[in-house]
Amino acid sequence: GFSNNPFPIPHDIKTHPNFYYLGIGKLTGTFPNKLIGENLYVGDTWVGPSDDKPYSLLAIEDTLYLTACKINDDAFCYLGYSTDGGNKFTMNKKNKIPNFEFINMGQNYGLNTDGYVYVSTLGIGNNIRGALYLGRVPAKQILDVSAYEYYSNENPNSPTWSKDSSDARPILTSGGVYNVMNGITYHSGTDRFILMTEVNVYDAPNPWGPWTCAGTWMTPETSQKWQGGYYPYVIPIETTNNSFYFTLAGQGDTQGDYQKYRFNLGKIIMEIN
Repeated sequence: GFSNNPFPIPHDIKTHPNFYYLGIGKLTGTFPNKLIGENLYVGDTWVGPSDDKPYSLLAIEDTLYLTACKINDDAFCYLGYSTDGGNKFTMNKKNKIPNFEFINMGQNYGLNTDGYVYVSTLGIGNNIRGALYLGRVPAKQILDVSAYEYYSNENPNSPTWSKDSSDARPILTSGGVYNVMNGITYHSGTDRFILMTEVNVYDAPNPWGPWTCAGTWMTPETSQKWQGGYYPYVIPIETTNNSFYFTLAGQGDTQGDYQKYRFNLGKIIMEIN
């Protein structure tokens, strides 16, 4: 959710003595080494695994858009939005959508050229973890669930779209992408879209592909350094022609019955062929 203001991040807030099911934090300071975090928004008091968690955040002009899901029903999400920089969110839990994650395209979505907001999803309907799918919606209609359409052609050289989610066709089925949450970001230095999983990095000329595996970044030897690692996400901040930063939720020590996550920030330098 890279905005003109100090950028917020969605997260699970579990801070003793109160626990919350989801929240928005703001990072200020000097990127990347001297960042200070503060909580902006928290939902209802966290009461157990049947409650909600955030998926993704997108900033467009003066609005922050959020996707979140019920933990016990993560095949579906709902949308929320904030017009005051993340201090207060309006949530619409009545209209279910697939577990969308916004695809980021620069600060305030400024690198987008076709007027659509793109979303990736790990499954359609109850077929979660089956493959990686793609949806899109006009940027002015993000909150209108009826306006979303799905990539519906198995040939990425001839993309087609359908309002019927049952017509959706996967954009990627290999490399374990169906096992974990992962995000896609446009990298302006290479003019490619980049997808990170907990193991591999993929790239493509378009959100719908064709996707190729660029390499492996996580190994059993390095996994421990990242506290196991969970949910890698490329961020469009201070990218260069051959590098990008990413965030990763490290799985740290437990606090009582609860898992403590750590905010990790990494950088990948690419070899361009």
